[in-house]
Amino acid sequence: GLTVAPHVRVGYAGLIPWVVFNNPDIGVGTSVLGFFPAAGNNRIYAGGFAEVALNYDQNVIVAAGANAGYRFRFPGGRYWNVGGFAGMFYDTWWEELYFFGMVELAWGKEFGR
Repeated sequence: GLTVAPHVRVGYAGLIPWVVFNNPDIGVGTSVLGFFPAAGNNRIYAGGFAEVALNYDQNVIVAAGANAGYRFRFPGGRYWNVGGFAGMFYDTWWEELYFFGMVELAWGKEFGR
């Protein structure tokens, strides 16, 4: 089945946004993920995402794309995702469209499983 996964991304917490871009951001969004059948509790997933972010210069950024990876599930609904994202984002200040790819390392909690 499909799962809706809301998220908060805190770019201020990492070193790369400050050093490489000098303009970190914080974003909120959601992913729609499909999990593939597996013999154990862990799962391969693929899906799409959409996000709105606000950066250090107060620019609004809208992003969308696809993500895929592997979810390691632990007791109590906790999980770690390891995967990747690819997509595009639009910066409302510069009025330009950019393409991106990034590695995902995320943690969270599943409810209702």
